[in-house]
Amino acid sequence: MRDMPFKSTIRIPSEVLDAIVALTELTTTLAVETAMEAGRHDAYGDPEVASARLTQLATGAGVATGEVAFLAEELDCTAVDDDQRADAAVAIAGLQATMASAAIAVQQTGRFRDSATALRRSAEYLDGPLAVVRP
Repeated sequence: MRDMPFKSTIRIPSEVLDAIVALTELTTTLAVETAMEAGRHDAYGDPEVASARLTQLATGAGVATGEVAFLAEELDCTAVDDDQRADAAVAIAGLQATMASAAIAVQQTGRFRDSATALRRSAEYLDGPLAVVRP
């Protein structure tokens, strides 16, 4: 049996960039919608559902930021130009801003501190991928 190291099948810069942009856009949309839904549940006296939604959001954000970090490293391994790097940086910065804003909004409720902390950490984690893709 041959020992074959893992090699990515994605090596075309535009495909990697498209994946970064799609993932950050989808995650941003889901984060905003989920945070708003959780806020409505909390406002209408259903904090258990709000907590469950925020936990799902925090978990999903953690997974998405890990994927974005992987894709940023992939992009860095390709023949990428400065415009593509800038596009990736804008997409990642947008996701980071959304995660940071969601963390602040959740924290201001005075409840759900664990979710706020997880969202803040996801935002902070994106500093690494941003440094990788910045032109």
